[in-house]
Amino acid sequence: FINVYEPKYETAGKFWPIVHNSMIFSLVLMHAIAVGIFTIKKLSTASTLIFPLPVLTLLFNEYCRKRFLPNFIAYPAEVH
Repeated sequence: FINVYEPKYETAGKFWPIVHNSMIFSLVLMHAIAVGIFTIKKLSTASTLIFPLPVLTLLFNEYCRKRFLPNFIAYPAEVH
């Protein structure tokens, strides 16, 4: 118990929406780069099969926004 690190600040989870948005942006960017690489390599089947991935990623993003984002905006009275 002597070497316990106690953080000097607490964000109460406000950082997680920023991390989620960054991850979604990175995934969509990665999908676009993969489509470009597959097109350059003339892999038409792979290019076509990857097109649903950005759509599914953005649908997952919307689901997470509706399901989890209100938890990060409305905090209980104990936190403040």
